[in-house]
Amino acid sequence: MKLILILSILLIGCSSRIRNDNLSTVTFGEADEQIEIDQNKKNIYGPQVEGEDKTELVRYPVIALNIYSSLYETIGSVELLKQFEEKKINISMISSNGFGAVIAVLYAKMKSASFVEWKLFALLKELDNKVPYSRDWQKIINKFVKNEFKNLKLNQLKTLVLIPEVKNNKITLNSTGKISDAIARTLNLNNRENFISKPENYDEILKNQAADLVSSVYFISTNTKMHQLAGYELGIYSAYLGQIINKSEVKPIQSEDKVYIDEIGVISERMERYKKQVKDFTQDEIDSIQKWQEENTTNLNDQN
Repeated sequence: MKLILILSILLIGCSSRIRNDNLSTVTFGEADEQIEIDQNKKNIYGPQVEGEDKTELVRYPVIALNIYSSLYETIGSVELLKQFEEKKINISMISSNGFGAVIAVLYAKMKSASFVEWKLFALLKELDNKVPYSRDWQKIINKFVKNEFKNLKLNQLKTLVLIPEVKNNKITLNSTGKISDAIARTLNLNNRENFISKPENYDEILKNQAADLVSSVYFISTNTKMHQLAGYELGIYSAYLGQIINKSEVKPIQSEDKVYIDEIGVISERMERYKKQVKDFTQDEIDSIQKWQEENTTNLNDQN
C-alpha cells in the first residue's frame, strides 16, 4: 500500500512539472539532458493556428521529355537523363521515335540512366557493322527488345512511354501498345504509320496527356554526316532531319564535332560530346520548374 501511495505522488509530481514548464522543455527521468522546444518555430506539418506564418503547398509539375531521334546521336540523351537524375528532376512521361524509342523504353523500365548505358553497350556490340534500318539491323533490335520486355506494354513501366505514330494523316501517341510491336513499327521506314514520314511537333498532344511542362529536344552536330545510309533510307532520313531542325519549338543540343550519325562510335564519347550543352539545358529546365512552381503554388490558408 505504501508503494502504491509513493508511486501516485511521483506521477502527480511529474504531471504538475510538465504543466508548469508550459512544454518549453521536456525532461526524461532523472537525466540532465533536455530537449528544447522552439515555440516560435513554424510548424509546417500540423494544422495552422491563428497568428502563425502562412505555409505554402508547393506542387511539382508533371514533366514530359520528348526526344526527337537523330539515330546514334540520340545516345547523347543518356547524358541528359543522367544529369536530370543528379538534379532530382522527375520525368513522368518520355517520348521518342526510331532509335530514340529504344532509349526511352530502357529508361522507363528502371528509371536509371546507368541501366540504359549498360544495356546500350550490349546492344551496340551486336549492331556493329550493321547498316541502320536494314533488315538485319531491325532484326537484332527487335530480338533485343522482345528479350528485355517480353509482353509488357508501354504503360506498364516505371515511367509512361509514348511513341508517336501517324494515323489518318494525324500524329497520335501510342501509350498502351505492346512495347516490342511499337518498337518494330517505329524502326521500319516502310511503315506508313512511321512518325518519320510526317515529323510534326506534338507538344500540345503531350499537354493533353496531363503534362504540365514539355521539353522537346534533339541531339545533332553542326557538322553532321552520313556514310552508311543510302538510297531510299538516306533520302527519307535526310528529309526528316531537315524538318526537325527547322522547328523552332524543338530545342537543339548541339556539338561542333564532325559526326557520322549512322556510325555507332563510342557511347562515352557521344555522351561527353554534349556534356556542357546538357548542363545548360538542365539548368534551363530547373528554372522552368521553379517558375512553374511559383505560378502554381497555393497557400494553405487561402483554401480555408
